[in-house]
Amino acid sequence: QMIRELQSSDKQLASFFKDELHVDLMRTYNLMIQWIDDSKQAGVWSKRIDTGLIGDVIFHSILLPSRNKVGVDELATQLFNMIENGLSLKK
Repeated sequence: QMIRELQSSDKQLASFFKDELHVDLMRTYNLMIQWIDDSKQAGVWSKRIDTGLIGDVIFHSILLPSRNKVGVDELATQLFNMIENGLSLKK
């Protein structure tokens, strides 16, 4: 919707949609940060890695255009596998 309004020259409406999108994205990010902290407190994830860094890796990976190449479901599966199992073959 925001892109359509920008193309139609309604900058005020486009700005409104941009602001609403930002609010929604930040709400999602904050919920994700809480979920990561909960996982750390439950002993599922390491407390040694910064919560914000984990959140940024997940959040920005989902927002980047490469998600179209992999697909959203596969992207989420691979991200969680990377986080929960690591990347190294050495165990």
